[in-house]
Amino acid sequence: MSLQNQTGTFVRPDPEAFQAGLATIDWDATQGFYADTTNLAGAGAYPMAVVTYVVLPRNRGQGRIKRVLDLFRLAFRQGAQQAAGLGYIPVSPQLARQIEAYWRNASAR
Repeated sequence: MSLQNQTGTFVRPDPEAFQAGLATIDWDATQGFYADTTNLAGAGAYPMAVVTYVVLPRNRGQGRIKRVLDLFRLAFRQGAQQAAGLGYIPVSPQLARQIEAYWRNASAR
């Protein structure tokens, strides 16, 4: 179903349109990467998307947490094609770098 975005363009929900909208977001680590994805900007952007977040407890031991983060690093670096093949929009390389920097800063606290 095509939806009208902020520019007045009707856009179909395809991977490129979702990526166009998500690319306009200022992912702020100080806000836990929270973003309102219900009215995404951009001429070719589908106006809404759902973002999945992961919450990891810090009291599980550093070894266990490191293994979980290593799994996400692997997914960021090598899993984009598999994610896209399953109909997901992979995390952009730029956002993956921001998330990994957030992890480094969080583990230093």
